[in-house]
Amino acid sequence: MPRMIFTVTAGRTGTTLLARLLDLLPKVRATHEPEPKFAPHMRSALIDRDAARQFLIHEKLPVIEAVAEPVYVETANLFCKGFFEPMAELRPGFGVIFLRRDPGEIAHSYLSRDTVPGRNRLGIKFLLQPDDPGVLPIDGWQDLTDYQLCFWYALEIERRQLHYRAVCDRTGQSLFSISTEELCVPDRFRALCAAFGLSVPEGAAFEAAFAAIAGKKHNRNRAYVERPPDAAAQEAEVRARIRRAAPHLLSALEAAPAAE
Repeated sequence: MPRMIFTVTAGRTGTTLLARLLDLLPKVRATHEPEPKFAPHMRSALIDRDAARQFLIHEKLPVIEAVAEPVYVETANLFCKGFFEPMAELRPGFGVIFLRRDPGEIAHSYLSRDTVPGRNRLGIKFLLQPDDPGVLPIDGWQDLTDYQLCFWYALEIERRQLHYRAVCDRTGQSLFSISTEELCVPDRFRALCAAFGLSVPEGAAFEAAFAAIAGKKHNRNRAYVERPPDAAAQEAEVRARIRRAAPHLLSALEAAPAAE
């Protein structure tokens, strides 16, 4: 069975870039959203842990077990949406990468992709929404704008990162936190690899391959939607509503460390 590494991230954070960079490493199989995908099972996994377990046992793990490389990395943002705990029960000790980006930038990117939590097909398929179990509570979410819902979602993933940091601290799982921008910084990428005991090749050939991948845009939005001119006010309203519903959670998010 390969050693496994997964991500806890919102998506629109460089997950494709991360997979392509890690796939440059020897003895590593790194993929973004391979078959069998988490997405078709996310909604059932959120309310039924056994449904997630059955998917992992009968579909996902057999594919991972067949990988020839000794390290398997999957950067899908769906892993932290109902699959983390069942995987920890079945195959404890996997590594975890927190991939971070400014929540306003995440919200803007999802808005440009017409992917809105709880409001359209893509949002329901891929993203958490305020009426899902155990998420960051917010008052009156139905009357939020599309941008505000996307911003709330980005904050919910920050909450999950805070939660899973505590889980990893308790279980001793390897964890590394890195921002989208830092992925393209060679020293930070090497630090990430070192955290999981991954060997980074030396020499001009690897440096050229790294630069070629880091210098490209990956999984770009096909359309562009202007960020709302009052985005800061909209974000402040989201934070205010969360503070009314769960002041301790928002305070914990605001005090959370940004990096290792």
